[in-house]
Amino acid sequence: MEWNPGAEDATAALDIELDRMAWWGLAPDMETALVYAHAADQVAQFEMELPPPHNLTRGRLALFVARGAFGYSQFLQRLLAVAQGSAALNAARSPDN
Repeated sequence: MEWNPGAEDATAALDIELDRMAWWGLAPDMETALVYAHAADQVAQFEMELPPPHNLTRGRLALFVARGAFGYSQFLQRLLAVAQGSAALNAARSPDN
């Protein structure tokens, strides 16, 4: 993905999650990992283009970032669940089934 190697903590957390997924028997293959990586890259690029919040103290900025990281991760999980449910319903309604 040509991501900056300066994100060691995030990379270490990703490695831990991949190890956990492998232990569960859910490790993604390279094609699957790349689908998710490309989606994450698009979101990250979009977020970097957003205007920064103004007139925030350091403490309020930290709270804004923490809430944003949590809120948007939850939003993405729920959005993915809706998309997966819709795809499953469409597949079930397909004349091929």
